Amino acid sequence: MSNKILKDLRYDLTGQEEMDFLHDQGHSDHYIFNTLLPLRMKGRRRWKNRIYAKESYERNKAAKKQAARLRSALHRAKVKNMSHGEAEYHSRKKKVQQREWRERNRDKLAEKARMRRQRLRYESSGDTSCVNITSKYATTTTTV
Repeated sequence: MSNKILKDLRYDLTGQEEMDFLHDQGHSDHYIFNTLLPLRMKGRRRWKNRIYAKESYERNKAAKKQAARLRSALHRAKVKNMSHGEAEYHSRKKKVQQREWRERNRDKLAEKARMRRQRLRYESSGDTSCVNITSKYATTTTTV
């Protein structure tokens, strides 16, 4: 399928507007009905889905921000109303959870730190040769 044909398909147009546009481009009725319209139906569906996905993303982003603001405000109010001992208890509990998480992910964190140091060392040395820095935890290979 040539790019020329795909450029001719204007998905924002509908019905007679689309037919007029395609006729203005110099296409015959036979070519429009047998070739372009089946392609256009498929392409328009994808185009609409992309637009709806973008709108949905923007809507969800706003809703998530609003929910985060609300959670933050509720948390501040909750902390404000806690007694001193209760606030300390929650603070200690959070520190313990963070420590446990670090212990569980110690190998991964050490590997990431090693990769970061190695990458910084190669960047600061100004070496132009390519070196692959790989990690069993990394999803991609970093080339420096």
